Parts: sequence; structure tokens; C-alpha cells
Amino acid sequence: MSANLASQDAESYVSFIVPKHLVKRLKTALEKHGRGDPSRKITAYLTGSGKCVLPSTFIFDDEGSAVSQFIQTEGVAGDVEMFADHKKPGSDASTVDLPKAYSIYGQMLLLPPQTLQSQLWKTLNDEREKDALFQEICRRFKVSHIAVNAPIPLHNTDPGRGNVEDDENVLRSPTNLVPLFGDFGPICNSDKPCAADFYAAFWCHTKQNGITQCWAPRYTMFSRGNITEKARVMNLSSVAAAVSDSSTSGCSAVDLYAGIGYFTFSYLAAGVSRVLGWDINPWSIEGLRRGAIANKWGVGVYQAETRTEDVVLDDQTRLVAFVESNELALARIEKLRSKLPPIRHVNCGLLPTSKSSYQTAAAALDPRLGGWVHVHENFAVAEIDTQAEVVREHFQRLIDTLDAGQQLPLTTTTRSRREVAVEHIQRVKSYAPGVFHCVIDIFVPPMTESRVL
Repeated sequence: MSANLASQDAESYVSFIVPKHLVKRLKTALEKHGRGDPSRKITAYLTGSGKCVLPSTFIFDDEGSAVSQFIQTEGVAGDVEMFADHKKPGSDASTVDLPKAYSIYGQMLLLPPQTLQSQLWKTLNDEREKDALFQEICRRFKVSHIAVNAPIPLHNTDPGRGNVEDDENVLRSPTNLVPLFGDFGPICNSDKPCAADFYAAFWCHTKQNGITQCWAPRYTMFSRGNITEKARVMNLSSVAAAVSDSSTSGCSAVDLYAGIGYFTFSYLAAGVSRVLGWDINPWSIEGLRRGAIANKWGVGVYQAETRTEDVVLDDQTRLVAFVESNELALARIEKLRSKLPPIRHVNCGLLPTSKSSYQTAAAALDPRLGGWVHVHENFAVAEIDTQAEVVREHFQRLIDTLDAGQQLPLTTTTRSRREVAVEHIQRVKSYAPGVFHCVIDIFVPPMTESRVL
């Protein structure tokens, strides 16, 4: 038997953690002694553990000797554990707030944010008990690391100063992640981590849509909810058409918020000749690099100080990634454009809005052939269609301005206006109550010319 008999609230009651094969036997014994609570449900204890939580009417602390005598009489002293349950007998609530869901990514078990708030976890005060529990969980789930997930904070936190409201978490770093077990590597506070920092970190791997992705949980997030959008991008007919365009020898794509490769890899898997990606988080780009290698795609990574003239665009390098703000993307694209297949797709994947990248995206598309911009936005459900039209109008103005600045090859040639269109609105997932993460596929048609008689 393992129990924590530290001082508890007088209204705490004993719940037993029981192997499944003993549940019926102990339930019958509790009822026989008038200690059962038929109004309370028997619940699972840590999914996959093979144990259950059996509530009782024993009062924690006050009846410690009675509890010991009960389990000794039943001959299960070495098979059950117990903890203080603050739910009163007669309550129809769950016995304890155990995790109802979890995620496994390679060697890491990721538990939901509310896990540490459950009474069960709060009773685990002995480090040896914790270690033994975590080792058993790892054995059962075939993992080596355990962590508790948490929402991405809007602002960075300084323990000495508290939240700094103007210190926005622009890197989208999962700073509230709580490692519970396993070596997650030392904490790196450098804005420019080096190869040794990357080597010392713990890296996760997972596969979605047949594509391997890599990330360091301390420094970058992974969103499994984007899986349907990744698959959609990979199978878009517009991507397939641009890839197979024999007159242009394929196409290029640009990902202005590349991250660890959510959509960058979808373009590569679809056969796009070359993808250019930008991200300001060096940990994300390192995950992107590792993922590209795992998928056998040649990759080159460049820092902000690298001259564009030194960027290598050989036949083996399909992915070119820059560790810098995408505000610098257009200048690089213009210098590289003559060496690239036409840029036909641009991804703007920042939430809650990617509006700051609209101008770069419009200008990055091939000026003659046009293409598609995939705009990620958060919209109120009732306003999705209206806001999509607002996005279209914004791009129409940008394209009109770009076209007006183009030099006509002949004075006898006119150019008709390119009518920007919303080709598709994809509702990816709920972002908040009444708010959806949407992707607006904006189509910019090719430039057409006509002779003036």
C-alpha cells in the first residue's frame, strides 16, 4: 500500500487506486462494511495504467487505522494505493480530476493543462513516489519524457518583474510548458542559440500525412490541429497545376511564417521545385532543417546577415530557409527571382491575423503569371464571408498598385485589370468561442495584354 497521510481538509475522503482484477472484490467488501458509496462512479486511473479509482466513505486522517485494518483484512495491502478525495460521499461528480486526454509525440507524453490542478497530483508530495509513478507511466506508454502542456502566452514573463506587457511573445514560444520527467535539456536564454544548444536540447518527432516533423518542446509549439489544412495544401489542384506547368519548368512557393514546416513541407511533398521560408525563431528553423533532412529534402539555412548573393540554389537544395523577419523577404526574392521557377503560391500563416504580410505576399507572386495567396485569419463565425471579402479587396488594391507600376513593353499595348478573387474559404478549426481559424485562398490571375489598333 502507498498512501500520503499528510494533513488534509476534514472533508477529505479516501479513494483507493485498485488493479482492475481487484475492483469487484474491494467494491463488494466496502459495501459489506458499509463503506461503499453507490452514488459515485468508479473511474479509470491514468489511461493505460490498468487501474481504477474506487471511492469510499472513509474519512481521510480520522480513520487511518480503520482503513489499514480494512485493507489488511481483505489481504490487498500490497496491491492498492489511496489518496485524499475532496468530493463528499453522495456527490455525483467524478472521483478525481484525472486527465481525460493526452498526446504522444515520439518519446514524449504530453498531458493536458489541467493535469497539475487535480487533487490526485497535489497529493504526490514525495519525490520518490513521483519518480516511481512517472517511470511506470513511461513504461506503459513506451515513452521517455512527460510534460504538461499549456496555452502559448501572449507576453514573455520575467520572474523578477512579472509580465511585461510590451514584451510580446512574437516567437510563439511555449514558455509555460511544464516538464515532469525526462531530460529536456538545459534552458537556453540566448536569442541566437548555437549548434551546441541545439545538440543539448530534447527533440520530438512525429509523422502526419506521411511527412516527418521535428521540434524542441521547450522552444517551439506543435499544433496537430493543422493536419487537415496541411493535407489540403498538399492536394490542392492549383498546386498540382503549377507543378506540372511544362512551359515554366514547375514552380516555387514562399512560406512567410515557415515555423517547423507545417505548410512548407506540404508544398515540397506536392512536388513544388523550390520553397523559400522565413521565420524569426531560430529553434523553429532548426526544427525545419531537421525535418527536411528526415524527409530527404535538400535544405539550406541562412542568417539575417547573409548576403543574398551567397545563397546557394543548386539542384539538391529544394528548401531555402532564412532566420529573419519576413519584412526582409521581398528584397531577397527580387534578387533571387531570375534563378527560381515562377513563384505561384505564397502562404501567410500567422494568427490571429497575417495582415502585416499581405503586401509582401502580393509582390512575391510571379508578376506575369500570378498565382495564389493562402491567408490565415481568425474570424467571428458570423462574419467569415464578409471579412473574406475585405481581404480580397485589400489584395485587389495591392495588385492594382503593383500593375500600375509595371512598364509596358510597347506604347501600343494595354493591360486589362486583373480581378482578384476569393477562390475558397477553408474553416480549419475553432480558435475560441465563436471564432474560427480560416484560410482564404486568394487567386491573382495572370497578366493579359492586348494590342491597340
